[in-house]
Amino acid sequence: MRVAATISAAVASGTIAGFIISRRISKNKQEPDKWIRVGTVKKLILYPVKSCKGVEVDEAKTTQIGLKGSNYLRDRVFMIVNSSSTCQTQRQMPHMTLIHTALNGNQLTLNAPNMPHITIDIPENVPELRRKCRIFYDHVAEVLDCGDDMAEWLSKYLETPGLRLYYHFLNKTQRSLAAIELKLPTFVPQDKGSFQDQTAFMLMTEESVDYLNTRLEKPVSHKNFRPNIMIGDVPEPFSEDFWTYVRIGGSDGPILKTATPCTRCKLTTVDPEIGEFDENNEPLSTLKKMRKERKVGDNVLDKLLKNEGILGIQMGLYRGNGASVKVGDPVYAAVL
Repeated sequence: MRVAATISAAVASGTIAGFIISRRISKNKQEPDKWIRVGTVKKLILYPVKSCKGVEVDEAKTTQIGLKGSNYLRDRVFMIVNSSSTCQTQRQMPHMTLIHTALNGNQLTLNAPNMPHITIDIPENVPELRRKCRIFYDHVAEVLDCGDDMAEWLSKYLETPGLRLYYHFLNKTQRSLAAIELKLPTFVPQDKGSFQDQTAFMLMTEESVDYLNTRLEKPVSHKNFRPNIMIGDVPEPFSEDFWTYVRIGGSDGPILKTATPCTRCKLTTVDPEIGEFDENNEPLSTLKKMRKERKVGDNVLDKLLKNEGILGIQMGLYRGNGASVKVGDPVYAAVL
């Protein structure tokens, strides 16, 4: 049965099971003390190399710059750059989605169709390997070059000369806020991560993807949207639009704070199984149409993001650096 096109009034108002989900947040707000269970962690996914395939894990730690599976298995700490040291993603090279990544100790292995695998030692912090790079609007001051062999492999597979792989070796963000992020009432510099587009964490729900698929001729999966934390068992699709603080696990579990709804781009139209753009620009076209039906619970955000396709929420770490999260953990949202 096709799900009705209109999103429920409960979600539109931020009300779940009679509780008012907190959509109020200030940059100096004290830690919430009232919570309601809203779901369960279904997947934890790290993308060691930005825009390449993800690695699912059963357990990870929350850090200031993103999820961490081990010393080197971390979210988006490697990034492909062009000859100008500027970030390259599936937006420019959709076949990046077919590159598999694996980490074993201090070694990184990449695999891709019709290519021999390549394994390198993760570079050490020595002066001759230090570089600077650019991600969209801002510069990252200190990264390490992963060497000529990796550069040659990437350039050959992606058919683009001059590509290189850089490694974010610091345990702190080096990012600044973009002009639009400065206007967002809940976005603070501490929300930024390593090489992620915006924030250290991106969370979304299975129910939201399921609902979106009722509006599409060709179904998509979470792989089109590349979340770190996939939540299920939520009461309604798009419930996450109203979560400002999320706690995972018990009372001592990590707390994430929403910076902004996740605005979607051309990357979502890449088929993750074949590495090609969808000829109808889906699911992005449908997400933008659905935006007219949806509110995100904040007038400033609704105005600033009125023309954007939205799915999921961008989050920073509020409490719990080094805390563990596991598949199956309960998920709670702050309530008024």
